[in-house]
Amino acid sequence: MSSRIRNLMLAGAVAIVGLLAVSFVLLDPDDSVATGSDAHPVNGESSKRIEVDEHSAESDGGDAPETSESIPETSGHETAAEVDGSEEPESEEREEVEFGEEASDEGPYTESTRPALDDVKTLPIGVPRSPEPPEYTSSLDDADWQTYDGTPDLSYRRKLTETAWGDEDEGAARRLVRGRVFEIVGKERIPLSGMMVYGGGTRVFTDEDGQFEMLAIYREPNEDDKSEGQTYRVDLRAHANGYMALGGGSGGIYTYTNLDETESGFELYVVRRDSRLIRIRFENPQVCGGKVTVILSDNESVKIGHAVDWDEKLFIRAEVDPNVESWFTVPLHHHDIESDGFGLRSVSAPNILPDIKTLAPVSRTDEESEYLVTLMVEDTVTITGTATDMQTGDSIPYARIYGPGCLEFTVADGQGRFELISAKNSRGPRGELIPEDTQLYLKVSDVRYATMSVEVTKTTLLADDSGGLLLGPGGNLSGPWTFQLRRWVEVTVDCTFLESASRAGAELTVPYYLVDALTGDRQRELDTDGFCRFPRVPWGIPMLRLHIQSPFGAKKLLFPLASWSGNAPYHLTPVVPDD
Repeated sequence: MSSRIRNLMLAGAVAIVGLLAVSFVLLDPDDSVATGSDAHPVNGESSKRIEVDEHSAESDGGDAPETSESIPETSGHETAAEVDGSEEPESEEREEVEFGEEASDEGPYTESTRPALDDVKTLPIGVPRSPEPPEYTSSLDDADWQTYDGTPDLSYRRKLTETAWGDEDEGAARRLVRGRVFEIVGKERIPLSGMMVYGGGTRVFTDEDGQFEMLAIYREPNEDDKSEGQTYRVDLRAHANGYMALGGGSGGIYTYTNLDETESGFELYVVRRDSRLIRIRFENPQVCGGKVTVILSDNESVKIGHAVDWDEKLFIRAEVDPNVESWFTVPLHHHDIESDGFGLRSVSAPNILPDIKTLAPVSRTDEESEYLVTLMVEDTVTITGTATDMQTGDSIPYARIYGPGCLEFTVADGQGRFELISAKNSRGPRGELIPEDTQLYLKVSDVRYATMSVEVTKTTLLADDSGGLLLGPGGNLSGPWTFQLRRWVEVTVDCTFLESASRAGAELTVPYYLVDALTGDRQRELDTDGFCRFPRVPWGIPMLRLHIQSPFGAKKLLFPLASWSGNAPYHLTPVVPDD
């Protein structure tokens, strides 16, 4: 009897231990659903564990294994009840999860987490900073692709703004407009310095506190709007690559009225843009014996004759295997998919060029562009050279080089060196052969310099009248060549007239063809003291042409400029002889 009692007591003890063990597992604090302040796990705990798993998977070169024991992926804001499918009790803490918590503080907003304009106006203001640089990724090894940034520095872009927009719409009604640009990050408004703000017939850049002022063209409101208290309307937009404006209509332009003004003026809000995936495949890779070079850029960045350009100059240059699909992710900064945006601009290899008609994407959405390129065997020549500054001799990093054929394009490296593969029989925009008797030109361009244009013949390059200097081997089209570009500089001219009657109506002209001239770049009228200012002319031009209206008729005089020494603005004092 006693042994039976002992056995029963032992079995009961084992059962009790088993129940305690099961209870311990079920009540694991990491997986429990409690009440009150313990209803939610610590934010980020589950994502931290996922990061560890992802890193360990990367370390051994494989994907994270999918097993029944793997930790479920969560956003960091889900409760354990949401993970295991059970219902969660309602609580006030759940209502605190808003757009600022759902979006990452480091990455861009997505379509679903992008905040509404009315939700951000009362957020606290954080520490000012510059815009975050755009991020690019690729399926290629790091050694096979590079991102080139040829964007001018902020001081130059501000100077360019003053030069280009100083006289525009001179007679239009303007008013002083001021404001501030904010990026929405989490639950804060971050002032952004160096953001371009445009609209109202002008463009400016924000200061170190994100503030701006401009004399903007404004519009009168209609009668209905006036009855609501509006007195004026102005269109504004804040822009930087990789960002998009909150609110607004086409292109992110937003119409502001006097009713939108705050103590700091108008408040413009931006968020980081989503990324676009660019896929590149080749229809007939067998015609190419090795890798091909591809250039990707924003369409605005490859326009020749577009030196007055405030946008970023960002390029991707890559060596890709045509037998394998390659992909890149780039930040979106256009507001609709009809815009060309950042995409494939050039494909080349020795004796290989693309069918021009296949350089457009075969499919495009707001998230993805896909290219299917047909390669063509062509008789090509590889032109090598270096872009340099004529005044200093320094190289010009990331200069743009345009070949004579359509879409023949490349970008110089950080030392200004480049290789351009060009067809010996150049093709036009529809792939048609250009007639042999047509003059063909190669152009070297940078926003800080006057574009240099050189004539291309069958055997060599010839400098034309665009004012640049060309050094290289005669009779050898391949080069290497040195292109000396003239930097844009500000010049004041104070003419001394030996005969005062010749001064009336006199004009000065730069006697060179300027590929990318603005209105007023080439010709300025002298004032009554014989003074004029050229806001932007190529440095080192050896002479100016003077147009004089005298009692004996009009005449033109070429006179040399003796010196370009000193700091900008350069001050030239030519003496104009009498008749």
